[in-house]
Amino acid sequence: MRKWLALGLVVFGLSACSVPPLDFTPPNVDLAQNRINAQLQALTVSIADTDDRTGEIEAAGAEADVIELWESALEDSIARSNLFMDGSMNNVSLIVTIRELDCPPIGIDFTCEAGARYEMINRANGATIYVAEILTTGLSPASDAFYGFVRARQAGSRAVQNNIVEFLADIQNARIRLPSTPGSVPSA
Repeated sequence: MRKWLALGLVVFGLSACSVPPLDFTPPNVDLAQNRINAQLQALTVSIADTDDRTGEIEAAGAEADVIELWESALEDSIARSNLFMDGSMNNVSLIVTIRELDCPPIGIDFTCEAGARYEMINRANGATIYVAEILTTGLSPASDAFYGFVRARQAGSRAVQNNIVEFLADIQNARIRLPSTPGSVPSA
């Protein structure tokens, strides 16, 4: 009987310590109401140089993972939103620079901040046709998880998810000037 009780405590202890993976993909992405008349040809995500940061980047040596997860989540969200028009004669690149990913080291309720610069480049002429600085927060209250490090990860994930959702909303409201037919020049 004692062996089963000890085994049950060990299994419970190990399961209680499990850490959910970082998940930057927003759970709900709306279809774009204002689609962009362009094909997305390239998407790059990077972390800003130290002098270009707006806050701390808490990646604990996992910068490459943060970049990969943010890029993957953004690709997924763009695809689900149907933001760009496949088959368009206009081609664009999207460059994302992570400027902040900051979570407090300790706390009861964790609020993390995620900041990124989004730039869209017209590949036909190299012109920057969209720039936005997006800063969002993510919250994980004490009721989300017993362990603080789990809440911190959840708050960080939510901050990035909110950042991507806000970018998708912002770009739909931006005045992006691309020719409506190949070879034409956007009107003034």
